[in-house]
Amino acid sequence: MSKPGEPYPLEAARELRTKAVDDAGEALAMAVRAHADAAQNVEQERARLARHDDETAAFVQSERTVGARRADDALIAQAYLSRRRKERADRVQAVARAEEDERARERAVIAARDALASAKAEAEAVEKHHARWREERRKRAEAKADDEVEDLVTARHGRE
Repeated sequence: MSKPGEPYPLEAARELRTKAVDDAGEALAMAVRAHADAAQNVEQERARLARHDDETAAFVQSERTVGARRADDALIAQAYLSRRRKERADRVQAVARAEEDERARERAVIAARDALASAKAEAEAVEKHHARWREERRKRAEAKADDEVEDLVTARHGRE
């Protein structure tokens, strides 16, 4: 039986659960920010690829309108287009890497949400236990007070 001023025996666990909820909330916030950054990076990489494609298409179109050229100019243009194809392949890979990073960040957000939900559930279980413990203490205190009143009444009536 607990004494009136006795501290809650699971107070350390209660504090740890509260801290775990706070930490999980911070981890979720960081994961959400990282995911937003990754999504922005995907958009930037896609925009770079689109710009690259537009610039290459514009060059090809300008080459068509120029007409007959010297052989060395044609070779330079072919080398330029060859380099642009390699750059495009690199851009496509950059988009793919950015998309994979975004998917990984999205999975991290889901895991962080799950961790927060779990931490909250554990904290709630400890809080429910704490509430039951306090209610039991209150009931015992009331019962003790009632017993003392009964003893006092019995002692007074017994003397009369």
